Amino acid sequence: MRRIGLILLALFVLIGCSRQVTVTPQDIRPGMDIKDAQVVTLDGYVYYFDRLVFEADSLSGFNSVVEEKIENGSIAYVDVPHVTRIPLALVESVQRRKREMGQTMLYGAGLVGLGVIMIDLASSDDPTYESQPRGKPPISVPDDN
Repeated sequence: MRRIGLILLALFVLIGCSRQVTVTPQDIRPGMDIKDAQVVTLDGYVYYFDRLVFEADSLSGFNSVVEEKIENGSIAYVDVPHVTRIPLALVESVQRRKREMGQTMLYGAGLVGLGVIMIDLASSDDPTYESQPRGKPPISVPDDN
């Protein structure tokens, strides 16, 4: 039970909370590099990129594409880097994913608290558990007086 709780907590902290933040045209400058970006063009296409680099009149989006390669009768799947260039004149909006560490820590603390309560409830044998010693009472030995 504890192992599952620790694994879930670790996954939650690693994934974390995030939100989409719009990058305004005033913030864009040549050479700017953004990770985890989404680009919407004027004609309605939506692109998702692992990395986005702005140039003077365009942007370059980088991501990996899985390709199937057949060699000597065996099939292999290979991640191939792919670059997509889009002129800035065709870009409607650019958004990036911003990690919210404060919110992640708040939710993580809540999960830890809930886990402690659940473990405590699961470890009690009877519903009126009151932190009393368990087991047989000690054997009393009569005095020789």
